[in-house]
Amino acid sequence: MTNFYEEIYSYYEENRELHPGIANVETAEQEAAALLSKITDKEQKEAIDTIIGKIARAYEMQGFLFARNVYGSGAAI
Repeated sequence: MTNFYEEIYSYYEENRELHPGIANVETAEQEAAALLSKITDKEQKEAIDTIIGKIARAYEMQGFLFARNVYGSGAAI
């Protein structure tokens, strides 16, 4: 099941037209960029940017899997 899910998520992630911009995401990205711009240490800035990206992708994957599980269960959303 995980491999199937990862294939579908990869397809979704690679096709931007499947996930248009969401205002909350755009706002959070702007806030993160503003915060990162205040950090002068390049290594620290890159490390924080990387972990923010990992967390964001993990939450997106979690939401995608949740939707798949709900859809697979036949429950109404």
